[in-house]
Amino acid sequence: MLSFVLGTCEYVVIGILPNIAEDLNVSITQTGLLISAFAIVYSVGAPLITAYLSRFPRYRTVLSLMFLFTLGNVACMLAPNYPVMLASRIFLAAVSSALISMSMTFAPDVAPRKYTSSVISWIFAGFNIASVFGVPFSMFIVQFASWRVAFAFIVVVSILLLLLMVKFLPTKNLPPTNNIMEQLVLLKDRRIIMAVSAMILSGSSAYCFYTY
Repeated sequence: MLSFVLGTCEYVVIGILPNIAEDLNVSITQTGLLISAFAIVYSVGAPLITAYLSRFPRYRTVLSLMFLFTLGNVACMLAPNYPVMLASRIFLAAVSSALISMSMTFAPDVAPRKYTSSVISWIFAGFNIASVFGVPFSMFIVQFASWRVAFAFIVVVSILLLLLMVKFLPTKNLPPTNNIMEQLVLLKDRRIIMAVSAMILSGSSAYCFYTY
């Protein structure tokens, strides 16, 4: 459910670019930065922010990130102008990148070891579901109401999800002991570099076309 709401937040702008551009009095090209800036910050922030936050207790960190994610969507929903909207999307990208990474560390705590891989696969499946339904949903919304309603929907779901996380996430877990430099050493592995490069190229080609 977390990955679905994160994915919906990421993709929802794609279906409402013209509506946002018209409402905020900017061009479609400028509005496209809401997607490209989000993607750049997300990709760069995911390893760096997550590595930094890994020194803190996961339970409090994930709840704090979820709270900030909700506030970021409130800011998008109420954005009075384009600069505020762009800043809110950049903020959301930074928070989302760390939130999904930190949440996956709970997989061994919420499921038996033999089901850990299945839990992680379902987390990624949430993004695929969001990409399939997120854009059509946003386009459906703007036929009857403002584009801001799409973000209002994300806010409501985020609040419900935050309450569920408070209740069901395990609280007794120790933060990882690895520091940032120890984790960045992984980038020396050619296999990891090749895998990441393939994902970047495939994602870039797919979503550049998907956006416009």
